[in-house]
Amino acid sequence: YSHIADVNPSVIDITECKDCGSDITEETEGIGYNDDTPNNNTHNNHVTKPKQITRISKKEFITTFPARAHLNIFTPKEATPKLRADVEEHFDNDFVLYYYMDMTTALQMNDHQVNIFNINIDDEMEELGIVNYDLHIKSTKKLIYGIFKPNDEDKKTDKWKWKLSEFKTDDQIVQEYGIENSELPKSSRKTQKFIQALKSNIVIQESLIDDTKWFEIMQIKSLKRNVKMPKITVELSKDMFIKELKRSFSNVGQPLIPIVVNKNRTHWIEWIKIIYIQSQDIYIGISMKMVNNNALEVTSICLDRGDILNKHRLVGLDKSAYIKQLDGFKTSLTEIKFTDNEQNDLEKKIHTLKGQIKSQQDAIIRHKDVIKTVKRENAAMKTQIAYNNHSQHGYNHGQMYNNNDAQPAQQNGVSTGPEIRYNDQLYDTESKQDDEMEDELAQLIDGVIRDNKFSSNLPYKVNIFRTTPIGAKKNIYIEKQFTRFWKNRIHFPKFSDDANMYYWLDYTAAIQMSQGYSKQYTNIATAPGNFLAVINYEMRDTNNNILYGIILIDEAKAKSDEPKKYPYKLCALMTAKEIQSKYGIYPDDLPKRSRKHPDFLRQLVIARSIMKQDINQINWSNLKLFKSQSTTKNDSLKKSVSITQTVMKEYVKVALERMNTSSKKPIPIMVIDKHNNYYGIEWILIVNIIHRNVDVGISFKYDRNRNVFIAKAIYLDKSEIESKHKLIGLKYNYCQNIPDFSLKKFKFKSNKPGVGLTDEDDEAASDISIDLQNEVRRLQQMVDQEQRRSIQLNQQLMNERQQQQQQLLVLQQQNQQYLNNYNNMYAVNHQQQQWPQQQQQHQQQYLNNSNTHPHQQYFPNI
Repeated sequence: YSHIADVNPSVIDITECKDCGSDITEETEGIGYNDDTPNNNTHNNHVTKPKQITRISKKEFITTFPARAHLNIFTPKEATPKLRADVEEHFDNDFVLYYYMDMTTALQMNDHQVNIFNINIDDEMEELGIVNYDLHIKSTKKLIYGIFKPNDEDKKTDKWKWKLSEFKTDDQIVQEYGIENSELPKSSRKTQKFIQALKSNIVIQESLIDDTKWFEIMQIKSLKRNVKMPKITVELSKDMFIKELKRSFSNVGQPLIPIVVNKNRTHWIEWIKIIYIQSQDIYIGISMKMVNNNALEVTSICLDRGDILNKHRLVGLDKSAYIKQLDGFKTSLTEIKFTDNEQNDLEKKIHTLKGQIKSQQDAIIRHKDVIKTVKRENAAMKTQIAYNNHSQHGYNHGQMYNNNDAQPAQQNGVSTGPEIRYNDQLYDTESKQDDEMEDELAQLIDGVIRDNKFSSNLPYKVNIFRTTPIGAKKNIYIEKQFTRFWKNRIHFPKFSDDANMYYWLDYTAAIQMSQGYSKQYTNIATAPGNFLAVINYEMRDTNNNILYGIILIDEAKAKSDEPKKYPYKLCALMTAKEIQSKYGIYPDDLPKRSRKHPDFLRQLVIARSIMKQDINQINWSNLKLFKSQSTTKNDSLKKSVSITQTVMKEYVKVALERMNTSSKKPIPIMVIDKHNNYYGIEWILIVNIIHRNVDVGISFKYDRNRNVFIAKAIYLDKSEIESKHKLIGLKYNYCQNIPDFSLKKFKFKSNKPGVGLTDEDDEAASDISIDLQNEVRRLQQMVDQEQRRSIQLNQQLMNERQQQQQQLLVLQQQNQQYLNNYNNMYAVNHQQQQWPQQQQQHQQQYLNNSNTHPHQQYFPNI
């Protein structure tokens, strides 16, 4: 909006009177306050048609950021000067008024007075909130309310979602939006709690001064708002400081100054005693608050006059006795240093060390770049040397290398063969060494910086975030719109559908919790309830930044009758920089990558491949069956398999021989037991059931200590294998070339001859019979369809031949006509060529006759 609390007299609405046809000029209502403005309209007898207002909803205003206007409600620069000129209350400048509006909004939110109204006005939706500032218009003495609406500007972050739109009185709000006076926000300064706090009977005991640990009391230092006032640092001993305090506290003639303190979505009253330190000729304030049993405790030392004045103004009192005490503040202190505080010497040392650490940090960053460059050059040089050696001695050395590889090592009496590793195929492992060095240096630098800032006293507490059972399912609510929004914005990994992305979010959360990597943070001021949990999902955005899941307490679930189900909610995906900017959490306090965990990397390396001796040890009756998790329309066409263990073993050996001869590797998958807090890696062997022409997958777990593979399960659906394989996080999908398969049932039948099938086998055989009948029926339909198509093609061919014959006949007739025309034309041309010769002969004969018989004429008969 362009004007706050402003009526632009040049903007008018012109409408036509229905009765007389003349123009009616009406002043635009805009955002004015004065209800007593005289109406100069000559058509006062005409009444404007009332608006059609329908209330849709009303709900409390819940903010993403701390409860105040800052970061939540944007206030344009032109709003405060206009409001300051129109209100009765006095403010020294626009910044003071903005602070008052900001903190008053906080008080209103803390008292649950700010609501969001959804209203239909003349078939147009309006969404707005209202704040009671406790300010009054000069001319009418009426209360003025701030109206804020959604910020229509395109915002890439959650900041400033709302915008202060206008100021109105209660009558204007009723007329414009249909919101009655009873629904308007009540004054935060007129609540019973606030009034009782101001009536507290304050009794200051001398023990308060003696028992306070003054070295540990927070000092509210001067800000840069008052550049004209000189700023100094004062040094004095603790004894001298206490002596000055007792002298000033004994002066009971000056009242304590009440102030309002707002923190963590609550506010309270504190009392400031103005202290005159005679030895230094300066004034300071000692802030105190009531605690249990009406006792007082010191909360802070106030060194800045402006801060005291701003917080006092929030109380809403207008007594010069309070303000007059601040006249002695002629200087603005930056710090009070106690000369007998050993901490000061330590701070001097820390200050010196900080400069050294800063230089070391810069040096580390420079050396890091140099090391990375040298490593790349060395890697390129090694590659070139290896290539040169291979070119000069390639055949012999290659033969020796192959011979060495051809002799497998022995471990526990088992032929190990070549080592199989997938840990070098994880996403972005091409810069693995750089990443390790980057992580190590980043942790070192961030740790030093964090320790310098907080001296091991972080503003938040970090603990492991773990649910029972582990994972997102039943614990962390993930909306469908969330996965739909992010599915196509993820650079890695790629997700084919929403369910595929949810599977990744669910099981990656389980891995993080199992490893103890997922974190929860308390005392986060910018998070609802001061609680925040973060999971490293190891997904990458388009800029290749790692995305972390931001998990908050689901307040709606917490208030419901079933709070234990989905108590948390995944609210956003953010990068490390965005998390630090919004929540103040340092990158080295964020969860690490689960797929970089040493145990995870170790499991991706196996000493050998699966061998026949592993197949012989399979206990087929103990294997689990994993079917498809989804039901499809063609579920009835899925095949069922009934097979003996002996035949199955032979099929597995055939599949194993094919894999080894083709130099393929078993496919790694991630398996997770959510209830037992376990994760591990298993290896899939694809087996073809030859007599049914379908595939299944058999998973093996590698026992590193015994150097054996133990069969664990049979997978009847490829999609289940592919989903668990994707959880590994490899750059390539080793399932993409496997044909799709999905079995309905899989049964083992008896190996004993002469033993009939069990009921389950009969059922499986019945299913097979039904499948065969369906297959025959499908093939018969295909044959009938091909026959019908053949007849149609033959008929089409005959029609085309007839058309070709007709076209040929027409062409023949046209050719004959062209030939006749050509002959006729030739005859005429030949006759025309003979005519001049005959005429010449007749003329000559005529001349001859004329000479012989001059009186006779000759007329040739032509």
